Amino acid sequence: MKNLIFIVPFFIGILLPFLFWKANPWLKWIPAFVLGILSIVFIVIAKTSPSEGLSDLGYIVMFLLFALATIGSFFGALIVVLIKKAKS
Repeated sequence: MKNLIFIVPFFIGILLPFLFWKANPWLKWIPAFVLGILSIVFIVIAKTSPSEGLSDLGYIVMFLLFALATIGSFFGALIVVLIKKAKS
């Protein structure tokens, strides 16, 4: 149950490209890039902030959550590509 917090963003990331199923082919990659940029922002904030203690840990956990969602979104986009190629 403790690891569920890390599994849920991964599955949300997998499902995001399916929202762009009927749209232009390049739109399914947008969630992966946006989540990737957000994860980079959070790790930069964690590394450059002068604070100590639990606030840095919070930024690192947010980085992990967005990074897992990014990985899931890349997998989801690849699944959409493979399904579309199998249909045609």
